[in-house]
Amino acid sequence: MKHPLRDTPLALVFTAILLLGGANAANAEDPKANETPPATASQPAAEPAHVEAPPTAVAAVDSFYQDYLNFHPAGDDEESLPPEIGLSESFKTDIKKSDEVCQNFDDGPCGWGADGDQYLDSQDPDPDLDYKNSGIAITEPEPGNVQVKLNVNPSLPEGNFRTITYKMVQEDGKWVADDILYHDEDAVTSTRQMLAEERADIEKAQKEAQKP
Repeated sequence: MKHPLRDTPLALVFTAILLLGGANAANAEDPKANETPPATASQPAAEPAHVEAPPTAVAAVDSFYQDYLNFHPAGDDEESLPPEIGLSESFKTDIKKSDEVCQNFDDGPCGWGADGDQYLDSQDPDPDLDYKNSGIAITEPEPGNVQVKLNVNPSLPEGNFRTITYKMVQEDGKWVADDILYHDEDAVTSTRQMLAEERADIEKAQKEAQKP
């Protein structure tokens, strides 16, 4: 058997040794030279998570009425409260002002929702009323004005129909009610205006009562 180096000319052996030594030295100076290059990703970069747009004003009102009309508390559970529609900060302030004025008023109903169901415009809605049998229809005749039409007493042969308009605005990416209008034939009553007039009447009566 022939030895590989023994039969190779010495000049070629020394040249190979020198070249191998130089390569090892270069690799020693550059530690990354022997690293395996990272594999190239075969899939494109992931797209950013999709942020769902806020619902429309109609969708917000419709979702509320589905929850509200289908709400049935278990027995006399006082902690089981019906859902409430989202209100603008300005509307909440008006309601809070009225609540404070009404605390010292004991001559009849006072404040928002004190004289009936504010979402049905009724003092005596059908006890079996739900989203389906109400025949509710929700439209947006003008941008931001969501109109609700429903039958609050479907068990009556002639029914008892109501029309309520929600003036909707966007706050913090959500649709909320900035006012609620009640339709009575050709008359339309604004909740915020009604509350303001009620506060003014009570404060005027209280000042008159304090006069000597």
